[in-house]
This record gives sequence, C-alpha cells and structure tokens, in this order.
Amino acid sequence: MGVVGDVASVVKEKLLPYAGEWWFPWAVGLLSCLNTYILFLSGPLSILFISGTLARPERRFRAAFANALGATCGIASLVYIGKSSDIFPLFDGKDWETTRNLVEDYVHLGVILIAGLPIILHPMVFFAVSLMDPGSLILCVLIGRFIKYCIVAQLAFTGSKYVKLFGSSAEKAVEQQGLKKKE
Repeated sequence: MGVVGDVASVVKEKLLPYAGEWWFPWAVGLLSCLNTYILFLSGPLSILFISGTLARPERRFRAAFANALGATCGIASLVYIGKSSDIFPLFDGKDWETTRNLVEDYVHLGVILIAGLPIILHPMVFFAVSLMDPGSLILCVLIGRFIKYCIVAQLAFTGSKYVKLFGSSAEKAVEQQGLKKKE
C-alpha cells in the first residue's frame, strides 16, 4: 500500500474517532505548548490539527484558537525563562537578521507577521523581548498564531475539493482511502 496509504489508514481507523471529540483540539493545543521545548512534534501536530479540523469542520476556528493558545502558552513560558536568565544572545548572528529587522522595524506588526509564519518563534521572542512588554509580546504571538491556524484550518476544510485539479486518479485515491465524502 505504501507509506502514504499506511498513514491514511492509521489516520482513518485510529485517529478520526477521537478527532471529533470536544477535548481533542485542547489536547492538540497542549501538545503545541510542549512543542515550544520539544521541536520535533511539529509534523505529528500538523496531522493531529488537520485531522481534528476534518473531523469537525464546524469547529475549525475553535481548534485554531486552542492550538494558538497552546503555542502562545509555550512562548509565554519561554519569555519568562528568557527574562529570568541570560539566554538571549543565543540567536545573535546573520542567520536571524531578517527576523531581527522585522521585529526592530515593525515591533508589534513584525511579531504578528512572524508568528503567522510556519517557522519557530524562539529567535523572534528573543529579539522582541527587549522591545516590548511581555503582555504585548504574548498577545501579538496569540494573534499571529491564530491567523496562521485559521488559514491552515480553512485550507484543510476547503482543500479536498481541489484534489480534482490534480486529475481524476488523485481524486479516486483520496476516495479509496476514505478521506473524502462521496458526493
């Protein structure tokens, strides 16, 4: 069946029954909080978030908020740790120059923009913490992450109808895996 088929089978049989439960988005949000420190959870979290969105599309914006809140709580703890220790020079260097420039030039708007991108937020937090009070920084992260997850949820919700753009064989493959309702 192949790797894609195996993953689709596991998602369909093992994950989707739980993905529609009321607590599922909040559990994914909690894992997003932990992902601040355990960076390798990003791939599995994407599968969990999209599964929850597909299982209950009417709750996609609530799921986006839960995920954004979880990520923001993780960042808030990072801000606290960063303020109470001297780990900020960790991201000094040319690799993070664009992030630093966006934060320094646009402050709040720069933080919202970066928080809305599919990148780690650690460097941005370290640059922004000296320019903003912690409450504003955390609120901007929440706004940016909420926008990001709303876009991802909407794309997951509407994306299945665009499978036909890739040909009828792709659409049939999706239907065979049971990931799309037959119309």
